Amino acid sequence: SSLVSDPRLSLPTRSFRATEFHEAPPLGLEPAQSVIKASKKEAESCNSLCQDLGLRCLPADIAAINTCEVVKRYFSCTKCRPDMGPDQPVLVTDEASSNFGICFVNSDLQRFPPSCSAKHPATRRLCACRPRWKSKEMDTTSSEQPPKLESESANLNN
Repeated sequence: SSLVSDPRLSLPTRSFRATEFHEAPPLGLEPAQSVIKASKKEAESCNSLCQDLGLRCLPADIAAINTCEVVKRYFSCTKCRPDMGPDQPVLVTDEASSNFGICFVNSDLQRFPPSCSAKHPATRRLCACRPRWKSKEMDTTSSEQPPKLESESANLNN
């Protein structure tokens, strides 16, 4: 039996606009162990901001904070609107821009996945930064190879 034909199932009777997902209450699941920081400088990437704090940026964490509710907690936005770009969420800080004071969130994460390196000269970014791996073996910024496991070493001697 088809689930769609089940009379207990209630399906939407209308289509949804992409912007409605940003108007709905967010899940409120900010990334675990992350620190959310608003850039204080224009044209600053999340990689740069996080690195200055001794932390690292993960694109998935940016996607998790990509809601107007979260952005408004960190920026004094006059408005918050959906837009598209890998550098979002952002606050427009260029006073010459018609968008000055407006925050933008990325409404198309498929076509414009969040980027930790993206930046724009007229905006300040909202970033999520995580601690770096504590052990040198697990440090993803290191170009060194991790040490071999004991079982790997034993196999080499046989």
